[in-house]
Amino acid sequence: MVASMQEVLERNAYELREHLYVEDYTNISEKMTGEFVQETVRLLINYCLARSALVDTTRANITKLSEKAGGEPARWAKKECAEKTKLHFDKPEYKFLQDLRNYCCHYSVPTLNASLKWPVGEGSGDLRHEVTLMAEPMLKWSNWSSPAWAYIEQNIAEGIAVVPLVSAYQDDVLAFYDWLPADAAEAFTDELLATGRQWEELEELKATCRSSHL
Repeated sequence: MVASMQEVLERNAYELREHLYVEDYTNISEKMTGEFVQETVRLLINYCLARSALVDTTRANITKLSEKAGGEPARWAKKECAEKTKLHFDKPEYKFLQDLRNYCCHYSVPTLNASLKWPVGEGSGDLRHEVTLMAEPMLKWSNWSSPAWAYIEQNIAEGIAVVPLVSAYQDDVLAFYDWLPADAAEAFTDELLATGRQWEELEELKATCRSSHL
C-alpha cells in the first residue's frame, strides 16, 4: 500500500510539473486564466490528496508495527522514525501544501502568475520560466495553519513557485523512503517480539515497509 501511494504521488507530481511547463510565453497573462487555471487546480488537488494518502498510510503501517511488537520497535517509532519524519517533513512550505487542498476545495481557486527569473547560484544558466501562486489573495482565508500562514506571508512579493516546491517535497519523500525500509527492518528483527500468527502479521508488515523503497 505504501509503495502504491508513492507511485501515485510521483505520477501526480510529474503531471503537475509537465502542465506548468510553459514553453511559449507569448500573451502569457491570457494563458493564466480559464482552462489552464482549472487544470492547474485539479492537478494541485490531486497532488495534495496523494501527499495526504501517503502520509496517512505510512503512519498507519508504522503504528500497527510498533503497537504489535512493543519494546524496541515502539521505541524506534517514537524516536528514530519520529525524528526522521520531522527532519524531512516538518517544514512551513509542506504545511502550506497540506492546507492548500482545503483552500482549493472549500474557499477559492488560487490566482496564477507567470514570471521570468535568473537562476541563483554558480553556473545557473538561462532565465527560468515559473508559474506561481499569488500569495496575498490567499491570506483572505483564515483557516491556514500558523506555519502555512507565515510561509505565504514570506512569499507575498514574488509568489509561490509551484514546481520548485513540489520538486523539493519529492526529494524529501525519496530521502525518507530510502531510509525507512532498512531501518524499520533492523528495528523488527527479534522473533521473540511475537509468536505464531502475530509474528506472521509482523512479517507481512515488514515486507510492506521494505516494498516502499522506490
